[in-house]
Amino acid sequence: MRRAWWLVGAAALILLAGACSGGNGDKKTPTALTGTTPTAAATSATGATATAGLASPTVAGGESTPMPAETTAGLRACGPSDVTARASEQSGEGSISGAVTITNTSSAACGIAGETVTLRDSTGAQLASGSGGSSVQLAAGQAASITFIWTNWCGDAPSGPLSVAVDTGGDPVVTNIAGTSAGAVPVPRCDAQAEPSKLSITDVRVQTTR
Repeated sequence: MRRAWWLVGAAALILLAGACSGGNGDKKTPTALTGTTPTAAATSATGATATAGLASPTVAGGESTPMPAETTAGLRACGPSDVTARASEQSGEGSISGAVTITNTSSAACGIAGETVTLRDSTGAQLASGSGGSSVQLAAGQAASITFIWTNWCGDAPSGPLSVAVDTGGDPVVTNIAGTSAGAVPVPRCDAQAEPSKLSITDVRVQTTR
């Protein structure tokens, strides 16, 4: 009888040892899964994809298209037959200031696409030239005033009368400058012998119609 109980006890110990051994195996399995890198790699790849997806709109948003300045697109350029012009000048502190007024005498609007003003002598030879100001649109009967300053003349007195030619985008509009008849041509002071004579556009303004 005692031998039978001893066998039962031994069997129970063997079963208990097997159960403990199985538990230790279960504990090792989660440790191995936790230590693997595929999950971390997938997270890293997902993060990179998300970052790339945000980067594209940022770059696209950084590109800006400059807004165009006021232009005369769609309008014909004001030509000599569309306008009348008059010009005047006066002496200043070593310089000559002047103005050209261009009036649209046609029945339709026209444009002056960028103002380039050239100062000429009586033979048509260029004395000085300058550009500046935005393009303007002139309705029928409307006028624009272009003011300029002439500086640094170191040559002989030019023959008069002087004239100005305004490049309107088509044929230039040419008009004589009042008060510059032959023998009475005012010139600016010579400030730099080695430098060319200069013509600067100081203002372009469309006059208000009444």
